[in-house]
Amino acid sequence: MDAVKDAAHAQLAELRMKIDDNELLHSLEQKYNIPKERIVVGGVLVIFFAIAFGLTAASLCSIIGFAYPSYKSFEAIEKRTGSGGGPEVTQWLIYWVVFSFFSIMIVVFVYTLPYWIPFKKVADVQPSAPGVTAAGPLPGTVTKEKLMSSGHELPEDYTCPLCCLPISLPLGKHSTFTYCCSKTVCNGCFHASYQRGMGDTCAFCRTPTPDSYAAALPLIQKRVEARDPVATQRLASAYYDGSLGLEQDVPRAIELWTEAARLGDLDAHFRLGYRYYKGEGVRKDRARAIRHCKHAAIQGHPESRHVLGLHEYGKRNHELAVRHWMISAKIGCEQSLNEIKEMYKEGR
Repeated sequence: MDAVKDAAHAQLAELRMKIDDNELLHSLEQKYNIPKERIVVGGVLVIFFAIAFGLTAASLCSIIGFAYPSYKSFEAIEKRTGSGGGPEVTQWLIYWVVFSFFSIMIVVFVYTLPYWIPFKKVADVQPSAPGVTAAGPLPGTVTKEKLMSSGHELPEDYTCPLCCLPISLPLGKHSTFTYCCSKTVCNGCFHASYQRGMGDTCAFCRTPTPDSYAAALPLIQKRVEARDPVATQRLASAYYDGSLGLEQDVPRAIELWTEAARLGDLDAHFRLGYRYYKGEGVRKDRARAIRHCKHAAIQGHPESRHVLGLHEYGKRNHELAVRHWMISAKIGCEQSLNEIKEMYKEGR
């Protein structure tokens, strides 16, 4: 043990000889009555533990780059002669200008721009509402294999956002649409909200419930401006039916349905498909109508799948029609179930 102590003292003595000419350490030794070699060893240990326990090298360099020059600057000011200061003062003033310049450059080019530029690019792109595909061209064709193997479950829009349970079909009979946030809330959750004394606010977002069509229209228009596909489809239906205090405007309805379909709304695909199939408000185009219905059907839209069954039944493809109806009946479409019953009654 004595040998270790002797070796340590010898190392400290050697270190003291190497740093004996350092004025800063000499002044610290006189001021605090601590041997300068121990100050150096203590400083090294502090730096080591600082790095070991999470203080990054960049932070450490910043601290050293500020602390030591600060000390030397005050020392130079105390030693200056005359009002203009000596060359050492000028030297440290130049240092602080350069230090500040590079500190600002690091903040701008290392910590700000690399994060701000990608964020700006993302912010410049209007986001679609959650759960829908971005606006874009409709797919050209859907293969028969994909058509029959996809869309066997209801899409997310048929799930209540509060209780997270599937809403029974038909959707309009078992749920309530909220104009403020474009959510479809099941009647159970809506009734529960009413029982808790919150019947005058939205069951989902707690916005005051509009008491008239005049009050509801601005809310849905605001959602449309935010490129909400559900709200866009609802506004299109209002123009088509002349509801919500709007005058009937079929061309405007078709335009909004087309936009909603591009944003990913399945009801918009279905309604466009029906209008193109019947030629209501648009030139009859059954190929385009079936394309819209297929696009919605492969994503689980029950009404679109039912219409595809009717289309195949009209072409006397009874087996394929039943396959479509079986899929839509399985996910809750009562109309498809009734069609299958009728076919069995007729013996087809």
